[in-house]
Amino acid sequence: MRKLSILVFLVLTSALTAAAPDLFERGREHYGAGRFEIALVTLLEALKQEPENPDCYLFIGNIYSNKREFEKAIAYYRIGLDITDRPNIFHFNMGQALYYSKRYDEALVSFRNAVLGEEGIPDAWLELGRTYYQLSDKSNTIYAWQRYLRAKPDNPQAAVLRKAIQALSSEDYPMPAQIARRERERLALQEARRQALLERLIEVLVEAKSNGDAEGLLDEATSILGAAEAVGGDN
Repeated sequence: MRKLSILVFLVLTSALTAAAPDLFERGREHYGAGRFEIALVTLLEALKQEPENPDCYLFIGNIYSNKREFEKAIAYYRIGLDITDRPNIFHFNMGQALYYSKRYDEALVSFRNAVLGEEGIPDAWLELGRTYYQLSDKSNTIYAWQRYLRAKPDNPQAAVLRKAIQALSSEDYPMPAQIARRERERLALQEARRQALLERLIEVLVEAKSNGDAEGLLDEATSILGAAEAVGGDN
């Protein structure tokens, strides 16, 4: 009886030891097939049994990123970074999650780390350029995209990037910060004009009431309201 108990214990132990790799492989298969929800459940279960598996954190982070749950994705990437011997891919994927969270300064750090060493990821130069562009850093945007083209000169995006670099090289090319500032100025001017028209309408109403000029009131008020609507519709 004791021998049977030991045998059962050994069988159960072997089954549990093999369960985590099997769960991970199943999760990875679901992930590769695009069954992300099933993959997430499977990989989270595998992680309980194999918490030191960095690839589990990578795939789970990717799934959360695909679901646009970027904070969760970043959290899993950070844990995986602490235990992986392939940090570049974690930095790259975390950089994308940070970028889409509009945390551009942090994304820069991740993408810079992703290009380092022999396992540097060339696409990180492309993402670095995009991030520098969002930060209105024209010179570094150009530099990063040039590095990308040097690494992948025949990439399908190469022609578009070369045109973008040429456009950015112009001193008059507006960067996002300049575009945003101009838009704020346009909206402020539009609001000031609309406010001025509304104030004029109030003056007309008061004046017409004092003079009893209902017909004149209607004509001028209609004109002012039309002008105010036109201002509100400006693009």
